[in-house]
Amino acid sequence: MKIHPPPLLQISKNGILVGVELGLGGGSIEGSVKEETPIKILGKANFYDKPLNFNGKIFAGYQRYFSQDNKMGYNAKVSLGAGYLNIDREHLNENAEKLRTSYVPLSFGIEANFLYDFWEKGEQVLGASIGLGYSFVYGINTEMYMVNQPESKELFDKYFADKNIYYSLISPRIALHYYYGKHQVELGFSFDKALGESMNINTAMTGTTEYKDTITTKPNYFYTFSLSYAYRF
Repeated sequence: MKIHPPPLLQISKNGILVGVELGLGGGSIEGSVKEETPIKILGKANFYDKPLNFNGKIFAGYQRYFSQDNKMGYNAKVSLGAGYLNIDREHLNENAEKLRTSYVPLSFGIEANFLYDFWEKGEQVLGASIGLGYSFVYGINTEMYMVNQPESKELFDKYFADKNIYYSLISPRIALHYYYGKHQVELGFSFDKALGESMNINTAMTGTTEYKDTITTKPNYFYTFSLSYAYRF
């Protein structure tokens, strides 16, 4: 009589996820800088920039596979993040100077992903996902100065109390993932459509004249390449 070996037990891919993510990318931001007094506009310059964007996140979530063959599933995550965003406000107006600003963007986000695994062997799994996320970002300004006048940083620090920005992101994303046991690694790409416009208004007195400076910042979109690691409980 031929003896058949017992079937291999299928490892559960369901559970609570806790992990970290690093992202790097670019994007598109536009806006304007305007200086005026109560009686006239002294100057206005529009700008368009392609910024550098870096972010790091910690996240937690839940993952579950629901198909009979254990290949299709979903996960949902919440995240907290911080990073670096640099904007060179290179004015489109002739002879206008470049204003450099940098921020620490703090973010809170949620996302949901549909998972499909196309290869499994033992504890190893290879698959792909498609998903959608939303995040709110509050950018804390860390520096602001005219590129040709480094000493202007002291003036901005002294007279500009309102320098932070904020916006929301809607983020479709795709990714490849690899599991080994309870360890999950993911390489992803997202296109982040930005919503919202920030307006920083600052005033200063010189003699009897009040000067008002208004900086408008409108992010259009970002794109992000990300690498994440999660442990599944």
